Amino acid sequence: MMHLRWLLPLLLALCLPVAQASPARPATAFFYGAQAPLDELNAFDWVVLEPDHFAKAPNRAGTDWFAYVSVGEVEARRDYAHRLPASWLPTSNPAWGGKVIDQSQPEWPAFFVDQIVAPLWGRGWRHFFLDTLDSWQLLATTPAEREAQQAGLLRALRLLKQRYPTAQLLFNRGFELLPQARELAAGVAFESLHARWNPQARRYEAVPQADRDWLLAQVRPLLGEGGLPVIALDYLPAEQRGEARTLAEKIRADGLIPWIATPEFDTLGVGEIEVMPRKVMVLYDGRQFPNLTVSDHVRYLAMPLNYLGLVPEYVDIRQPVPAQRLAGRYAGVVAWLNSDDADEGGQVRTLVKRARSESVPVVFLSRFGSTDRAWLAQLDLKLTLEQPEGQVHIVHQHPQVGFEQKPYPRASTFLAVEASKGTPWLSLNSDQLRADAVAITPWGGYALEPFVVEHAPGNEEDTHWVIQPLEFLRTALQLPAMPVPDVTTENGRRLWLTHIDGDGFPSLAEVPGSPTAAEVMRRDFIERYRVPHTVSVIEAEVSPNGLWAGMAPALQQTARAIFALPHVEIASHTYTHPFYWQALTGQVKRDNTLYGLNLKVADYTFSAEREIAGSARYIDTQLAPAGKRTQVLLWTGDCDPDGDTVAETYKAGLRNMNAGETRISRSKPSWTHIAPLGLMKKGYFQTYAPNQNENIYTNDWTGPYWGFRRVIETFEMTDRPLRFKPINLYYHTYSASRKASIEALHEVYRWILKQETLPLFASAYIDRVAGFNQAAVARTPTGWRLRGLGALRTMRVPAALLPDLTQSAQVAGWRDLSQGRYLHLAADRADVALATRPDTTTPRLVDANAMINQWQVGVQGGEFALEGGVPLEFTLQHPSACTLSQGGQQLKPAPVSGAAQHHRYRLARHAARFVLACPR
Repeated sequence: MMHLRWLLPLLLALCLPVAQASPARPATAFFYGAQAPLDELNAFDWVVLEPDHFAKAPNRAGTDWFAYVSVGEVEARRDYAHRLPASWLPTSNPAWGGKVIDQSQPEWPAFFVDQIVAPLWGRGWRHFFLDTLDSWQLLATTPAEREAQQAGLLRALRLLKQRYPTAQLLFNRGFELLPQARELAAGVAFESLHARWNPQARRYEAVPQADRDWLLAQVRPLLGEGGLPVIALDYLPAEQRGEARTLAEKIRADGLIPWIATPEFDTLGVGEIEVMPRKVMVLYDGRQFPNLTVSDHVRYLAMPLNYLGLVPEYVDIRQPVPAQRLAGRYAGVVAWLNSDDADEGGQVRTLVKRARSESVPVVFLSRFGSTDRAWLAQLDLKLTLEQPEGQVHIVHQHPQVGFEQKPYPRASTFLAVEASKGTPWLSLNSDQLRADAVAITPWGGYALEPFVVEHAPGNEEDTHWVIQPLEFLRTALQLPAMPVPDVTTENGRRLWLTHIDGDGFPSLAEVPGSPTAAEVMRRDFIERYRVPHTVSVIEAEVSPNGLWAGMAPALQQTARAIFALPHVEIASHTYTHPFYWQALTGQVKRDNTLYGLNLKVADYTFSAEREIAGSARYIDTQLAPAGKRTQVLLWTGDCDPDGDTVAETYKAGLRNMNAGETRISRSKPSWTHIAPLGLMKKGYFQTYAPNQNENIYTNDWTGPYWGFRRVIETFEMTDRPLRFKPINLYYHTYSASRKASIEALHEVYRWILKQETLPLFASAYIDRVAGFNQAAVARTPTGWRLRGLGALRTMRVPAALLPDLTQSAQVAGWRDLSQGRYLHLAADRADVALATRPDTTTPRLVDANAMINQWQVGVQGGEFALEGGVPLEFTLQHPSACTLSQGGQQLKPAPVSGAAQHHRYRLARHAARFVLACPR
């Protein structure tokens, strides 16, 4: 732990002005907790971590990770503490209890580098935060002793830099050393400029003016032209986030880099930037939902959270409560509990109390999990435990209640709770009992059953939202207006992925000559529609050792021909096509299945490794052309593997996708039928297919076989009024086996080709979902910082957020659609500066059907590169005097009707570099 200094001279110094901002201002964070939020911390330039919590150093691009190292003291818990001779530890620090190290010992520098730093270097740490650089003052009482201590400390630091010359060393104070050691330091941190923590009194305190003046006098020489980054560390309670923002601005005004957090450094504080939490802790009752996949939380809640840019983290209230602090890490806590006794263990109350103490919004859905009146009173809720006998009447209804289904109150679910300090969205009355069934409160909000999702009597599949989930969650979670990662759109075009499950490869098609469905699929669809396709096979269907040995040579030949096409990505649909994954892995028991648990291959015992990695090995060695390998595992059957099985895809180096059940249509017109992005299982993410396949529309392939044309309804209803999903054309090989399904499939392709899309492989979509899950969005003094995006390149931003392209980095442009403003990014990290008025002179990308490989364009033009899976088509906004060239040839644009200075370009090539020249 970093030590506060109570050794400041008790003398008044002149209040000296501090120089303006140093030219290098790395946004810096400190986090010593055991479960560091690495996704969010990746937004910072420098991050200091406690290395004992890591087997190896984080390896995330764009951030320099510093290991905490105590130089002047040692704690008993350090593994090297017992190797330090007792004679080197003559005293202790009374504030913290650590043993003070005698820096004058001749062997100390070698011990420090060999025993403390070298093991960290071996675990991947390349930068070090050096704490307790002043502890020698507790030993030295004479000038000679001070000189000996400083000389020994300098020897240790110089040996460290000599051994590891590329290491950045961040000092904690060490003001007395800096005149001699400045060339060793990458930066300097110090504590308690305005707000401090008193460990003896266990309280936060304001720093006296005299101490502040002395500190400013010490750091003034370090700033200015060519100076060091100087980081001021102040301490405030986690719940005082607004005060932390104000204090950070005050520190920035002094030319310093701020970090405001709790003294334990176990919260994500406020600094040069403020990371906006995107994770939501979702509480569920594992007793009711032992399989989270089919829970209300995944089926209904996760999709609205995803649309709002949030990532759910599911916590079973039957398990121990997570220990980490919530402030800064979580945007909120949502408890969806379906009974009044769900919280019999008190886990929910514990988490809710902690969230409220840290000012983290809380939302309850369905029930509170407890009817303990004393506890609900702490939430400013008045509960009357009486059940009405008469009719229940609505006395107040907010416009956002009754969204897809009118509220139908009934006595059986009536809970007489009043929100004394809230804003009711739905109020009921019966027998003089009042119930605020939906309310926004100072701490968040709640919506009680049956006013969340209504189920039709006797039909669990007929569901509708009663509350408008987006507006309710946005309001209750008190979400700020901010950029939201988006996986539906890129460069202003709706993403389009096509993936094909291998089922039915050997089926004979109802066309002249009775070719296999695989041949029809190759000839009539994959080769005809030359857009990116991700195509899979089931090994047991095509292999000579499988179920159709006699057809295997022809089937393999077809597979090879498909996989050799440049616009085809190779996927596996496993070895034996498991129908019930968790039954095969022994997680659940399932009897009386129609087809068994998987395809029956002689002498085969189920193995997840064989199904996944083994099937990919077969494809790579027997079917794939040279230089091309399997990229994706497409789940089979119920598409519900357990976490250990999902982990097998990661071990095999494969992406994974399928499941989800997005099947909204005009006969099922509810958002409850739109699936989320996927589900984390034991730390491994299962990506859901954006849309469902033809089975949903053909009643499990029993007819009508033309039914897949209705997927167009799904595409339309997941695009307007809001764009929830990309276009995902997802079907099985057997769709090429019947005349009606073949014609339906052509109809779907033709419809998609009329849309403005950016076609891409399934793997590219999966990578964008991974980017969504890990992306960090941080507020800066001038706009927004976006980091850790992976392959994701789109932010959906509020209409009031207008980028200043001249001051932004890696922002290529934007497009305003009816669904929102979509910001185009050119890299996995970007900085968005805000403009006060539109700029018509700086060129920008409006839309493109390809991905950006490079973007270096300014007011006078520049260079950019696009690459896609189809002939290039894109729109630029630029002054008419600008010219665009490719390969030395000037391109002639077509004007865009109704859009001033918009120019549409088309090129037969799929990839190209361009030069844009704009006269001054």
